[in-house]
This record gives sequence, C-alpha cells and structure tokens, in this order.
Amino acid sequence: MTKNYTAAIFISLIIFLCLGNFIHSQVPGTLYGSTGSSSNFLITIDPITGAGAVVDSIYNTSGAVTEIEFRSDEVLFGSTGGGNSEIVTIDPLTGIATLVGIHAFGAVNGLDFDASDNLYGAFFNPGVSTDLVTVNQLTGALTTVFTMDPTGNDRVTGLTFSPGGTLYGVVHQQGPSTLVTINPSTSTVTPVGPIGFDKVGALEFGPNGMLYGAVGVGVPNAGALISVDSLTGAGTLIGPTGFLSISGLSFVPGIIPVELTSFTAVVIDSDVYLNWTTATELNNGGFDVERNSGEGFKAIGFIPGFGTSAESHSYGFTDAGLQAGKYIYRLKQVDFDGTFEYSEEIEVEVITPLEFALEQNYPNPFNPSTQITYQLAGNSNVLLKVYDLLGNEVAVLVDEQKEAGRYQVDFDARDLTSGIYIYSIQADNYFESRKMMLIK
Repeated sequence: MTKNYTAAIFISLIIFLCLGNFIHSQVPGTLYGSTGSSSNFLITIDPITGAGAVVDSIYNTSGAVTEIEFRSDEVLFGSTGGGNSEIVTIDPLTGIATLVGIHAFGAVNGLDFDASDNLYGAFFNPGVSTDLVTVNQLTGALTTVFTMDPTGNDRVTGLTFSPGGTLYGVVHQQGPSTLVTINPSTSTVTPVGPIGFDKVGALEFGPNGMLYGAVGVGVPNAGALISVDSLTGAGTLIGPTGFLSISGLSFVPGIIPVELTSFTAVVIDSDVYLNWTTATELNNGGFDVERNSGEGFKAIGFIPGFGTSAESHSYGFTDAGLQAGKYIYRLKQVDFDGTFEYSEEIEVEVITPLEFALEQNYPNPFNPSTQITYQLAGNSNVLLKVYDLLGNEVAVLVDEQKEAGRYQVDFDARDLTSGIYIYSIQADNYFESRKMMLIK
C-alpha cells in the first residue's frame, strides 16, 4: 500500500519562484558535506585527504541536516531530523535554507537523484518502518516505493546511485554498517558486505566512479571520509574531516576536468612536435602523451597540468628521432583523483630522407658527451666510428643493418683526454667524416 506523508506541508508560490532564481556557481566536482547534529555546518571536503572546511552554518532549519544532495542543475537539497522533519533547498554559498515541505514524524536520512532527476530518500520512522521513498521536489511530500525494514530498527543512512544506475545504501543499527544494493523494481535489499566502520552516515559516488562514505558521531574515526569498495563493501580510511560527524555527502555535478581547445602536430625531419592548449582546467594533474606506431597506444611522456585554473595554458612535447612511417598520437588527461579522459587522435607521417647525411655533432665543443645525428636514404649496413688525430680507433658507435630513416646516437668521452676527434660513417657506398672537439 502506498503511503503519502503530506501532513503540515508549507509552501508558497513566492518561495517556488525564488527557488528558480537561485544562482549557483559552484566548481564542478567539489565535494560538499553536512555535519549533522554535531554542529549543523555546510562544509567542503578534499576527496584526496579528507580535510574539511566550513562554508557556513546551515540556517533556517528546525533540526540538523541529515543528508544533502545536488540536483543536476546544481540546486542543493537537504533533509532534517527532529520533531518536524523538513525537506529544504540550501544555498551552497551561504548555507541559507529554504523550506520545501514538512513531514511531522521520522527523518529522511538518505537522498539521491537518479539519472532522470527523480529524488529518492530513505525514510526512517523509529520502531515503525524504514521505507524507500520518492520526494516531491515542489512540496516535500514523501511517497513510499516499498518498505525496506518493517521493524523500524535498521536505519538506512545513505543512498547513492552508481554511474550504471544501481542504487546503493548503507544500513546500521547502533554499530557496524553494511553496504547494500536496493532494487526499487523488485522491492529487494541485498547485502554487499560489511564496511568495517560504525555509523557510516552517508554515501556518494564521485566523478571518478569511486564510492565515498562518511562516518557519523560518537564512534572510532567519527567524522572521517572513507572510500568503499562497491563489490565487497570494505571501507578504507581516507582521512579525518576535522568535524565530529558527517551526515551527508554530495559532489557538485557537471564535472568537465579540462577544456581542450586545440591539439596539433608538426613534423620536422624525424621529429614530431605536439602542441595543445586548454581554455580552463579543473583538478588537472597533467597529460600522458601516447603514441601508436602500429602496436597500440603506449605512453611516451608526461606533462604536468596547472591544477585548477580559469586561464588558458599552452603545452608542448617533442617526439624525437623517429623512423619513417605513420604515427598516431593522443593525450590522456588525468585528474589528481585518477579520473582521465582521452583527446581526439591525430596522425602524422615521417618521410624517408631523400639523401644520406652525417650532421655536425651537438654540442660541439662538448664535455663529456655529445650527440651525433645521421640519416639514411635507404636500408644500409651502417658503420659509425670515432678516431683520434693519429688514426687510432677510439669507439665503434654503430655496426649493424639499419632501415632508411634518421638516427641519433650518444657518444660518451669521459675516459678520453681533451682534443680533436674524427667521427666517420660508412653506409654502403656513402662515406663522410667530421671533426669534433672534447674540452675538459
């Protein structure tokens, strides 16, 4: 049977219109929390360290906020416990709450929106029942989907939908908490496993797909942020928030880690110069540069990002000394929390040199090492040697068959004395020699 908790609902057209005019400019991906009965603060939480910072007290509620949840348009909803349990919206900049509706008994301990922005809650009426409900976002009225616990002893203190649409909850009485899945279609609650922390008061999937939890008041690690394995239920401590209790968690929706405005490649001889530009950055740890030369993408370098920035930034990377052929490049943008996203792919072609050549070493003079570059117009047996001025062989740098292309080889002369040396190449019918100077 469907229950409809509409007792003493207070709402006006003026309040509804004001709600539509709220302006929220939160940074997507920011984690907010509510501290519940310990202090009733709205806070932000670092998802990497767990450290919390006060935004403000939550004003205009008759009880402590037991849960918070952002809708996709960044409107922040909250619920309270106490004698008059309320559904409210909360300004995330000031903590000021606006009443949506009141139900005169029990408490909504868990809130979360599904992919269609339907608001679900976990309604706890002590000693009577614990129900999965939907919440009317205009009136605060609660409609029962099904009763999860007919005794009213087990409290569901957190709800969250996974990226795939599975509804998770956390259940506890006075002590250990258990992760469960809740199926509204079949009216079933299925245990996943013990979390290993007492009185876990909130659950929330992050933009990176990680399941976060928060510990309530009066137990070991009270007020801490934890991660929860969605397959086993096992919890892992992230760190203390600095508050005595956390009753609600919610990420600001719509995270776009990095806005990439350009990604280009230029080929000069056997080198590929990659350049890209960002318009804005959010939580940007950096970029893995990946190359596919026919055997799949492999990381060939990493360029650090600028974290969070509203300014445009330019980046560059050089892939040097490539053989003739086609290459595909992409960027893997990685957030500090491990979230990543791939750029579009770009393809370039390194052309086979038209002639044989032996270039001047660089640097020159040098100490103790230098780089020698040569190019082959065709497949050749290459012999590259170094001699002193008396004609004595000092080193053999290359003695093997090479395909057409451009090559670089390092020469380390730390065991030689200062002076002038000759390096020469023989590639089939091509011969060339050059001088270089070692100065110590």
